Amino acid sequence: ATLKAEAWQKRLTQLQTLRAEGLARASELAEVEALVATALADQQAARATLRAAGLGDASAEALLKGDGTVPLRAPLAGVVISVKALLGEVREPAGEPLVEIAGEGFGLVEARLPVDVPGGAALVFVGSTGVETPLRVVSQSPRLEAKDGARLLWLEATDAGLPVGAAGRVKLVVPDSWRAVPVKAVRGEGEAAQVFVRAADGVKAQPVRLMAKSGAEAVVDGLPEGAEVAADADEAGK
Repeated sequence: ATLKAEAWQKRLTQLQTLRAEGLARASELAEVEALVATALADQQAARATLRAAGLGDASAEALLKGDGTVPLRAPLAGVVISVKALLGEVREPAGEPLVEIAGEGFGLVEARLPVDVPGGAALVFVGSTGVETPLRVVSQSPRLEAKDGARLLWLEATDAGLPVGAAGRVKLVVPDSWRAVPVKAVRGEGEAAQVFVRAADGVKAQPVRLMAKSGAEAVVDGLPEGAEVAADADEAGK
């Protein structure tokens, strides 16, 4: 593609010189300009094909002069644990990976949480042995899963890393002052939330801070120990 583009560009330069001297037709000049544009487009398409394979322009000549093969270079150091390719097989670029490599180091924890992680809460990884490892959020999906409203998070250990492939569960740890109540028991949002609790003289409004909601439950802060909460704030507030 590069050779073709260079050849037509050379011809175009010659015609432009001749045209300036009145020795070339405008139609011939326009035709060669179109051929130059087509050759450059072919060159860009070929370059994109190389880029998709992780190769640069310099690799094109080596491919043409050699046997047409290139080494596959992994983006990380590790051990090949699975090869899913057959000799002569053709694969789409977005298909199943050809090779699976296990790298050294520690992995990320992928978890699905039904609520956003509220401020003041902590996340820990509980392994099969029951040992808890503190985690921090590396990234999270900007959208909620359609089937259950959960959010996908990627986490990593704050101190010692977790070995790749370890199985376990992620636990959301909240302060002792937080309480779980029915979601209908809370009126308002955030700092302006309130619940209704039983008092000696009847029912009174208790200011709380709404920390999170999930399904039929809500988590609030500021509720006195042992307080009896009305299940429906709208009914209790009448």
